[in-house]
Amino acid sequence: GIRIEDGTTIGITMSGILPAVLTGWHIDAQAFMGATEIDGSGGNILPLDAIQIEATDANGNLATATFFGMQDLAVAPGFTLVSTIDPAHIPADPNTHQINITYECGIANGSLLGSVADYYTVSLEIILIPDF
Repeated sequence: GIRIEDGTTIGITMSGILPAVLTGWHIDAQAFMGATEIDGSGGNILPLDAIQIEATDANGNLATATFFGMQDLAVAPGFTLVSTIDPAHIPADPNTHQINITYECGIANGSLLGSVADYYTVSLEIILIPDF
């Protein structure tokens, strides 16, 4: 398997919402358009549960947030990576509220040894959701 530690950093921001009406926010993730497998360029497929992702605090400013650890991409309709109800995080600011995304493939749900060699891709949706 392979692990890409902190492969993506995301700055979180919201606009057009009055902070007084928010109780917090959370970030969900899922396979794009309900994908159920990882497609190979040669027509091969891998199971979607071969990939897991995890969010962590990128710069130490989300200490009171809840991070849910490594999550299986095959969970439908998606899962929560991080949530916060701390007033200090409302509204979110991309300079101080940042998360890192770590990716694993072929580790948690078994080895991919013996799978057909191909160029495999799957798109992800990472969704910021305000909580009221």
